[in-house]
Amino acid sequence: MQKIIKSPLYLGAFLMMLGMFSLASANAVLKATAPSLDINQILFVRGLWGLGFLALILPFQGGLRALQTKKLGLQSFRGIIGYCSLFCIFLSFKLLPMADATAIQFGMVLIVSFASPFFFKEVITKEGYALIVLGFIGIAIIAQPTGNVQLWGATVAFGGALFEGLVLLTSKMLGPDEKPITSTLYHTLFNTLCAFVFVSFDTLTLDLTQNLMIGALASLGMIGQMLVVKAYHYAPASKISPLIYTTIIWAVLYGALIWGEHPTWHFYVGASVVILSGVRILRAS
Repeated sequence: MQKIIKSPLYLGAFLMMLGMFSLASANAVLKATAPSLDINQILFVRGLWGLGFLALILPFQGGLRALQTKKLGLQSFRGIIGYCSLFCIFLSFKLLPMADATAIQFGMVLIVSFASPFFFKEVITKEGYALIVLGFIGIAIIAQPTGNVQLWGATVAFGGALFEGLVLLTSKMLGPDEKPITSTLYHTLFNTLCAFVFVSFDTLTLDLTQNLMIGALASLGMIGQMLVVKAYHYAPASKISPLIYTTIIWAVLYGALIWGEHPTWHFYVGASVVILSGVRILRAS
């Protein structure tokens, strides 16, 4: 433990893995909550919890000045796309085994890599394009419609990856001028407003357990994101970004222990291909 604390690289790696555990735990809470609730119910109440949390830390992050932005249009677009991403991701956990939904959503790394040259004039080598194609082949293997993965569920999960990739691209477009707290506030606000438009208030009657579950979902997600941000503060992204794939380990364990989900060979082969291509892409970036 002392070695981890003294070394910035080891500390960053430890925080990244801890963040992935927190995010995977949030997904497990989501999967446990989703069957009994409408997705927009979860998104709306989760958004209220998130806004409440942000309101508590806002005085320590510049107060109302944190709401000032020079890119309101882009912030709004990012928030709306973020809602689409979360809706698809949340629905995918309702439709698919936890491990499969998690692995397919890692396609966002491939999408960002593929789209970056068009948005930021970044150069991708022939090897890079080959790795992206290889990653999509891995997703196709996981999404096979003959095993325990529904083709519709796989499509929804990939839709979540596509929208999340757009969120990451717009995050990069915002640039260093926009503070993290500002982007988080607008992202959460527009997520909540979009869910508010579609939620049915006739069914928005949650008992204490359901409220606490969604509160745990929101809290674990926020903690996970903060741990990831802190991890990048201590260690280079190229060194620790591949550790995002440790989420799959927790997804497999949660799925097996709680829901008795045992992935088929398609998952292990496809996930291995996605992880190997993703790690190589991240290392090269």
